[in-house]
Amino acid sequence: MRLFIAQRFDTDAPAAARVAAARDRLHEMAETGSFVPDENLHLTLAFLGEVDEDRIEDVEEAIDAVTGSFTSELAFRTAGRWPQKSGKRYVGDVWKLDAEANSRLAGLQRAIACALTKAGFELPERDFAPHVTLARRVLLAESAPDVDEAARIVAGDPFAAHLSTVSLMESQLRPDRPPQYSEICAWE
Repeated sequence: MRLFIAQRFDTDAPAAARVAAARDRLHEMAETGSFVPDENLHLTLAFLGEVDEDRIEDVEEAIDAVTGSFTSELAFRTAGRWPQKSGKRYVGDVWKLDAEANSRLAGLQRAIACALTKAGFELPERDFAPHVTLARRVLLAESAPDVDEAARIVAGDPFAAHLSTVSLMESQLRPDRPPQYSEICAWE
């Protein structure tokens, strides 16, 4: 099972609509891309990768051991991208909406990562850069503005989001379609 820990947007919340609107603005400027469906928009706190099903209980126990609040207050002001490759071939860009890393969010992410590591899970070694992925394999249309202006358009006006639940998610990869995400369990 391919697993990750995330904070998801309540699909009825105003912040979810703002994130979806950012994705839609990008879609309007794109020639091609794989755009994240509303129900898959999330902020990843820890990526576990492939995990045997019999270790799910270990993940749950690790998150149960995290103390404090699971609430995050996020501020979204910028959008960005990074190149995506398939092998050595450039296939477009991953576009994201960046969340400012405040001390509460950073502390929550660090506590979850430490609990999972203590439980024997190997997490990717990279700095936490909170973001919501909007699309993958994006190529902007020739008529689109330059990349910097496109990023400003995608970001739109700054907004805040309140996320209060942490979820253990399964990601099922599907050829030529966005992954299908399923919530295994959640903590508030």
